[in-house]
Amino acid sequence: MNQSKASPNLLTEKHIAQLWAKMARVYGHRWVSGFGEADDGTWLDGLKGLLPEDLADGYRSMVDSREFAWPPTLPEFRSLCFGVDEGQAVEEAKLKIRKQTGSFDFNKLTTNQIEAKIKKILPSIISEREHEIAAENLVAGNNRIERDAT
Repeated sequence: MNQSKASPNLLTEKHIAQLWAKMARVYGHRWVSGFGEADDGTWLDGLKGLLPEDLADGYRSMVDSREFAWPPTLPEFRSLCFGVDEGQAVEEAKLKIRKQTGSFDFNKLTTNQIEAKIKKILPSIISEREHEIAAENLVAGNNRIERDAT
């Protein structure tokens, strides 16, 4: 008989419920009206593979940041858990845009055009960063990626 048990170091519904309660205390109505009274499984699924310590790191980063007057979205919070610096990712996006357009053409772009291009490529840069961090942790023996039972 092949029974799969949840690894004690991976996130469970209990961890998400604790996060939910903290977020509701911090953001009040903003959290509940935006995300509901309880997770419908979206956040548990979206944070799959993270450790409880990662969740705590993400929460601390959020609380310490001045950027989150409103609750973070799931992708924003996941990035916080991985320690992805969005400002650094924006700078990387600008460098990519500069390389794609050439310095002369980049300098001709308006702020709105640059911001639109950044918004377009930023999610992929952040995702790449998260994968790099997860791979580094795998090599270091800190498995953050949950392997599906086959």
